[in-house]
Amino acid sequence: MIFAGLAWQMENILIFMRVEDIYAIFGNALDNAITAVMKVTDPDKRVVSTKLIIQSDLMVIQVQNYYEGKLQFEKRSSAYN
Repeated sequence: MIFAGLAWQMENILIFMRVEDIYAIFGNALDNAITAVMKVTDPDKRVVSTKLIIQSDLMVIQVQNYYEGKLQFEKRSSAYN
């Protein structure tokens, strides 16, 4: 019963998105996390955790994983700069 309620909330929050785009977001996030943890030397740290938070009409998708290496960020221009 709780899953039916969650599915209804997600459907109403994500109504502006195509199903293919939703799959792409989840698939890309999980694929990146799995790729990163497969390179972690400590088997106990090869963990991917996910969390989905829905409050009112806001949904947050959180994917966490261990990573060994240096993070590199690209500076991108945007309309918000």
